[in-house]
Amino acid sequence: MNGTRTIYRCALAALLFLLAGAGCAAEVRPPQQAALRDPVPVYLGDFGIHSSVFMPTPDGRFVEYTFTDWAYSVEDKDNVVNGVVALAGASGGSGFGRMYHDARPDGQGPVMSRPPKSVQRVWCERVDVYDLIWRLDDRWRALAAQSGQVARNGEGMEFARCPDRYSVGNNCNHLTAKTLRQLGCDVSGVIVWSNFKVVGSPGDAPLGYGGNAAIAPAVPPGSTGGAGPAALADAPASPATPPSGVAAVRVGASMP
Repeated sequence: MNGTRTIYRCALAALLFLLAGAGCAAEVRPPQQAALRDPVPVYLGDFGIHSSVFMPTPDGRFVEYTFTDWAYSVEDKDNVVNGVVALAGASGGSGFGRMYHDARPDGQGPVMSRPPKSVQRVWCERVDVYDLIWRLDDRWRALAAQSGQVARNGEGMEFARCPDRYSVGNNCNHLTAKTLRQLGCDVSGVIVWSNFKVVGSPGDAPLGYGGNAAIAPAVPPGSTGGAGPAALADAPASPATPPSGVAAVRVGASMP
């Protein structure tokens, strides 16, 4: 009984925290464009309560990583009660997900299987993007190898079990903020919801992405954006399958 009361108290505290942060948007200031030697476009997607960063890979695709509550997003127990319990840090399990996306036919950003509420674009240093992909992919593969299997949902996102606790203070939107900071962006404000706002980059207002329709061309600032041999030499590969010896189990869940 005491354990149940504690869970409900934590859930209530998480709900109040979310309500307090409603309407607040964390601000993202991209790196100074003039300082970028080899800029590439990175896309920030807002899916309502979930946000993701889509980074370009050396093979012409995009990759997205996410951190989520296992029961809510992987086991498809995506109701209000389970959502609040997850944000309270009381659900008991989390997952680290990876998904590759083809580039849109017009070459301007990734094809997204779920329609975003909005998409914003920031320019980052190519070497920083490739280095971060390398490190995030290394973490995903290590977690997948530890558990011996990954769970793949209907959208193609592959989840590996993660020991980190998911909560209102450590969720997908915090991973978004960390990712952007590691790419040289300054992120300020309270991280609660997925409504990040890119500022200080007048050419990259929210992009029209309904139905993956055409958007403004991603013209690199002061650069052709081409990858030189040195940039590609140390770039990570873009595997589309789990590590050797790791089984993939299909589940019916979709991201919130």
